[in-house]
Amino acid sequence: MFISDLVPPVDPSVLVENGSLHLHRPKLADLTATRQELTAPSDELLGWVQSGKVRVTIAATFPLAEAAAAHRLIVSRKAAGKILLIP
Repeated sequence: MFISDLVPPVDPSVLVENGSLHLHRPKLADLTATRQELTAPSDELLGWVQSGKVRVTIAATFPLAEAAAAHRLIVSRKAAGKILLIP
């Protein structure tokens, strides 16, 4: 199940029976008040990449039309690094 999948119904009384458990499903908008809060972490990371503080290893590039081949490489676990799809 992916995080974005629908969650099956839950009986809230089951949560109480198991020790005052809480159920919530926050989304990104609930965690950031401003656009700056949203973009600051990625801006910082990209700055580190630009400065060389963080190195990104590109294992392979594929044209978008060959996305299936890229996926096979990912699944094979034979690539160490990023696999890029180029539009």
